Amino acid sequence: MSMSRLVFAACIISMAAIALAATPVTYIFGDSLTDVGNNNFLQYSLAKSNYPWYGIDYSGGQATGRFCNGRTIGDFISAKLGIPSPPPYLSVTQNVDTLLKGVNYASGGAGILNDTGLYFIQRLSFDDQIKNFKKTKEVITANIREVAANKHFNEATFFIGIGSNDYVNNFLQPFLPDGQQYTHEEFTELLISTLDQQLQSLYQLGARKIVFHGLGPLGCIPSQRVKSKSGQCLKRVNEWILQFNSNVQKLINRLNHRLPNAKFIFADTYPLVLDLINNPSTYGFKVSNTSCCNVDTSIGGLCLPNSKVCRNRHEFVFWDAFHPSDAANAVLAEKFFSLLFTSFKLVFAACIISMAAIALAATPVTYIFGDSLTDVGNNNFLQYSLAKSNYPWYGIDYSGGQATGRFCNGRTIGDFISAKLGIPSPPPYLSVTQNVDTLLKGVNYASGGAGILNDTGLYFIQRLSFDDQIKNFKKTKEVITANIREVAANKHFNEATFFIGIGSNDYVNNFLQPFLPDGQQYTHEEFTELLISTLDQQLQSLYQLGARKIVFHGLGPLGCIPSQRVKSKSGQCLKRVNEWILQFNSNVQKLINRLNHRLPNAKFIFADTYPLVLDLINNPSTYGFKVSNTSCCNVDTSIGGLCLPNSKVCRNRHEFVFWDAFHPSDAANAVLAEKFFSLLFTSFKSAAPTAAPTPSPTP
Repeated sequence: MSMSRLVFAACIISMAAIALAATPVTYIFGDSLTDVGNNNFLQYSLAKSNYPWYGIDYSGGQATGRFCNGRTIGDFISAKLGIPSPPPYLSVTQNVDTLLKGVNYASGGAGILNDTGLYFIQRLSFDDQIKNFKKTKEVITANIREVAANKHFNEATFFIGIGSNDYVNNFLQPFLPDGQQYTHEEFTELLISTLDQQLQSLYQLGARKIVFHGLGPLGCIPSQRVKSKSGQCLKRVNEWILQFNSNVQKLINRLNHRLPNAKFIFADTYPLVLDLINNPSTYGFKVSNTSCCNVDTSIGGLCLPNSKVCRNRHEFVFWDAFHPSDAANAVLAEKFFSLLFTSFKLVFAACIISMAAIALAATPVTYIFGDSLTDVGNNNFLQYSLAKSNYPWYGIDYSGGQATGRFCNGRTIGDFISAKLGIPSPPPYLSVTQNVDTLLKGVNYASGGAGILNDTGLYFIQRLSFDDQIKNFKKTKEVITANIREVAANKHFNEATFFIGIGSNDYVNNFLQPFLPDGQQYTHEEFTELLISTLDQQLQSLYQLGARKIVFHGLGPLGCIPSQRVKSKSGQCLKRVNEWILQFNSNVQKLINRLNHRLPNAKFIFADTYPLVLDLINNPSTYGFKVSNTSCCNVDTSIGGLCLPNSKVCRNRHEFVFWDAFHPSDAANAVLAEKFFSLLFTSFKSAAPTAAPTPSPTP
């Protein structure tokens, strides 16, 4: 998907595809700054923190294997994302349900180089962590199949924070060989060339979205300050770190250019940490030059059970000789989020902050339900349907100039929205019923003549009512589940977005028709109640099938479409019809609100497109149109109002709001798509990519 265009249309209100708050999936790699307990499982490791006083400020006051008195930065960030902190890999190696939600591979003492931290006896180097991730992929792939697994990892986010030990527990140690045999330039080159191969290995395993955290000012941590007679930061060490960070950033840029669809980010946290150390009082701290725990740096610098611990732990930036305190991690997490939000071209960070996803620009998957305003060819496959548009002059302005089954001279609003999202328009369901690869990318179930009620559009002989469309979606789910297994299928549908634009035909081709029974036996209040109660059950059916993110497009001012205007002696909009539509829209909005409160994790949106369409009709010149009260195609409303092959078509099609008696023109759909995007961007608290408002009805 095109990142810059989407950013998800301003994160499509911060998507994600939607995310409509899609649950972020994160895989974490690193050292003791992010280890949450992997080293607990390494029997002979000397790099452990599963004893007091570690964890004294963690929930329950127990040591967990975190090298901190409380939470790591990763814990705080996970909380911001609304997810639990990913568990240590060694605690969940074969649990596929857990592995799918994200895992932490970090290991205290780990480095980019395999010989870093050797004196800890056991630790998981970055190479070891990548090998463990490969095992994770194998377990997941065996359970949900290759297609779904690849999609899962392509859309997950990989956080990597590693390299500190390559300095502190390798190059800077006078008794270890690397500091003796390499100049710093040579050592940096070794680190970068090794990291290059490691990041490419992750890419080959499916990682497309990687955040690499640059190193902080290691010359200012307590274990290094003690080497200075004055207790100051070690300037030379900090200069080396800046050189390393600069080279990593260049590497990230090269990989983004070299690897297709790679979206790697270098997060420069150095200045954030340095500011906290240099100006502790600004952030509510008093001490930043030594640690809260009175550690012995001659035997490792960790906080041992017999160490003396300060009482005012919230006033110290450092917990031990290497690691920030819980309070400092809270501040750094906030600053890190601000860095992501304000600095990254990928805006992927803004999506993280708004929780649309880690969408992190995941490709949107959309399932579309509706009538002729969004039908892209389903009715072509209904042999006896009278609601078809697979003949001239339909499609005259579509690519190739051929009729496709779209009820327009060109593109539907859904086509324009899909283009904005950087994805192809989802194909008609009846053309791809068993093609799982296609079904996973999104499908269009819309059918010209369809309504909320099953008896709407009966005189079209064949059409797929909303209930029929839901049944077809159920078949889609069955095909996908059979191919990628239930866990992955449920996740897929929970994170997809469902666009629904239906109800126009329930008026135009049902209630408003004097020869049909519904308009005779029901008052409008009763008819609305019937529509809403039916729609309530239908939306709940979709929810039971996995839909969690639904955008329901309200109806447009149907009293102003050409097929209705001709019923007015003066050719004006039918006021009573528009009032009914406003009542219907109001009741749908109330229904959506009730469902959001009633159904766990439901994120349903009502998109009120009525005022957008009305403004286009009332003020056509504002948008570059000249005619909005009649159609470009000279239709005969007495026999349906569609544009037949023998109809006369205007030459200046771009000047007409309506193509036939019911449907907007290609040019009008382009305008409405823009307006609909603006509506979403400015109005919705939860966000989602979009498909098609419903200005008018169907055949």
